[in-house]
Order: sequence, then structure tokens, then C-alpha cells
Amino acid sequence: MGGAFGTALLGAVLNDRLIGNLTTALPVASRPHVADMARQIVGRPAKLKLLAPAIHKAATVAYLHAIDTVFLIASPVVAVAFILSLMLREIRLRKTVHTEAASAESEHPFASVPVAPAGRSRTRPTGT
Repeated sequence: MGGAFGTALLGAVLNDRLIGNLTTALPVASRPHVADMARQIVGRPAKLKLLAPAIHKAATVAYLHAIDTVFLIASPVVAVAFILSLMLREIRLRKTVHTEAASAESEHPFASVPVAPAGRSRTRPTGT
């Protein structure tokens, strides 16, 4: 659940920063299409290659700055999570398993019935 929350949060930051960066980097004539362009770039970064050369450079720089912002936000969060994980108390796992289910299986009425190999039937065909 934490991964989904983190992905949603950082995805929102990426989208917001990309739209802001594209708005400032693109010429005024291209600004009405910034939201659509950002949606295409975030969904499929290979779409950057399909843009016009003048817009391509601005969009690439805007995308790189947006990714930088995402990593600058995520790095301290990961560092704090790592430090907190070092403080977790160690819980040793058991080396042996003692269950009541194992002893109950030996008392089962069908525990000693042999099992037929796969593909063979235990019943004999009747001759008619």
C-alpha cells in the first residue's frame, strides 16, 4: 500500500512539475496544448522523438527537470525509511516446526491407504 501511495504522490509531482516546466519552456503558440503534451510524454517518453525539433528540445529539458524534482523529493524519504528500518527489532525465525497438524495426519483413517500412480485407475473394469 505504501508503494501505491508513493507512486501516486510522486506521479502527481512529476505531472505538476512537467506542466509547469513545459509552460515556461515552450513558445506561447504551443502553450494551449501543454496538458495534452505532458500526458503523452509521461505515459510514453518515446513520444518525445515525435515532437517538432524546436518543441523537442524544450520538452526534453522540461521532462529532465521534472524527473530531477521527483528524485530530490524521493531521496530524503528513502533515506529516512532506511534509517528507520535499521531501528526495527529483529525477530528470529524458528529453526524447527512443531505443529499439531503433523501428529493429527498420522491418526487420520486414510493415512495408510496407498495412492495409485497418476494415469492408472484403482478400479478394475467389469467384463460385460
